[in-house]
Amino acid sequence: MVTVTQLREQVLALNKLIKTKDRELLNKDKEMTLLKSKHSTDMREHRVKLTDTQRQHSEKVQELQQKIAQLSKQNASLQKAAKKSVTPNDSPLL
Repeated sequence: MVTVTQLREQVLALNKLIKTKDRELLNKDKEMTLLKSKHSTDMREHRVKLTDTQRQHSEKVQELQQKIAQLSKQNASLQKAAKKSVTPNDSPLL
């Protein structure tokens, strides 16, 4: 009779332990779900930021290329004007 009582107590203790472990697993599962959600949100934000940075970079490169083209044209016209204004007979050394 003593062994039956001991076995019942052991079963009850093991059932309590199972319930405790189940709660722990549920809590860990909730924590994992929250972490996955946060990770997904962070990744989405990083993609948006990366896309925005790439767009800004492209715009800046295009702006600088336009400025280079403009300054090259200006430089060419100034060189052309300088060649026209300086003739071989107008040498400052004479």
